[in-house]
Amino acid sequence: MGSILSPADPIRSQPPYFDSESGSWVLTRYDDVLTALHEPRLHPEGEATPKEIRERTRAALSPARLTDWQTHIGTKAESLAAGLAADRTVDVVGEFGRPWALDAAVYITGVQPVDHARLESLSRKVAAAAAEPIDDGLRSQATVASDELERSFQWGDFPMAVPAFVALSQTLVCLLANAWLVLLRHPQEAERLRERQDLMPGAIDELLRFAPLAGTVPRRAEAQVEVAGVVVPAGGRVVLRLDSANRDPSRLEDPERFDIDRGGTGHLTLGSGPRSCAGAPLLRMAMAAVTGPFCRHFSRRAEDPVWRGGSGYRWPEPLRIIPARASGDRSRATR
Repeated sequence: MGSILSPADPIRSQPPYFDSESGSWVLTRYDDVLTALHEPRLHPEGEATPKEIRERTRAALSPARLTDWQTHIGTKAESLAAGLAADRTVDVVGEFGRPWALDAAVYITGVQPVDHARLESLSRKVAAAAAEPIDDGLRSQATVASDELERSFQWGDFPMAVPAFVALSQTLVCLLANAWLVLLRHPQEAERLRERQDLMPGAIDELLRFAPLAGTVPRRAEAQVEVAGVVVPAGGRVVLRLDSANRDPSRLEDPERFDIDRGGTGHLTLGSGPRSCAGAPLLRMAMAAVTGPFCRHFSRRAEDPVWRGGSGYRWPEPLRIIPARASGDRSRATR
């Protein structure tokens, strides 16, 4: 994937409108998007995850297991960050985020470490198609890669092991790249996180609200349905703009401001209702485990990022950072 322009600012909240180019109704306001997420006749495009698998996934993410995983992957993140050279700029995505995320994926899903390089390569193909879903070639490669991944995980007992491995080893890295860029652009908030780790849970939710990886999610109507005041025919398509809903000024005061003290905003980045992200607790835990070491060990952006991805989602890579030790603030890296 080559360089592309930086993502555009999210469109502003407005009444539902029909986009003739995509043949879709577009919902942008918070209340409209929330209603659509809870509407049982609007289904995600593609193969839906069976309810029993989603329930098994949620059951597998017990607080005890999450705590155990966080200890391991947090220690790994600290070790990786501390070991990076202090006398040069560091690509915090390629040199820190990706190796850490692969280790987390291997550890959490229980895959044999000897096989991780092949599985990581297959996962990249799946993720590339998600980032640019309108590319037929990428979609074809992803189908083959997904089938091979399914065969590789047949032995495991972790529910939704394949999407979990892809999400942890690939998608999470892109989400973190966007989140870290936000922190680099708001150094005072990053400094507060360095000083007060108790602010991390709220910061993670604010990062998810402010910089969602996928700004839109599509839905299909299985039967005619009225939602947000418009009638969608059976088979009709609805696009939910999570990015604009998360910044709806009718719900949030000063929504364009990044504020880790904002608290529970009810953001829609991870969905809402019965089809919300089953792995949300795992995602939040992993983001917190690695963002703490990121704030302690990396100081400021060394150059403007290069944007990669496509219409599905985009992220900055490489994202070159000056380590805190190289910038002269060694105290941060040793706290």
